[in-house]
Amino acid sequence: MQKRDTTTTGGLLSLRDVADHLGISERHVQNLRFRRLIPAIKLSERCLRFRLSDVERALEKLTIREIQ
Repeated sequence: MQKRDTTTTGGLLSLRDVADHLGISERHVQNLRFRRLIPAIKLSERCLRFRLSDVERALEKLTIREIQ
C-alpha cells in the first residue's frame, strides 16, 4: 500500500488512489460509492475525486464494534 501525498492535490484522491490506500479493488470502491456508503466529489462528467478524510469517516461508521 502506497501512501499518497494529498497536500499537493488539495486532499482529493482518484478512485485508484483510494483503492490503493484501502487495499481494495477499484471496483469495490465504485460499489461503495454507488451504494452511497462513501462520499465522492464529481468534478465533471468523467472526473470523480474522493476526500480521504471523508472516506475514512464514512467507513468508520460502518465498522462493527465488538460487544463486551
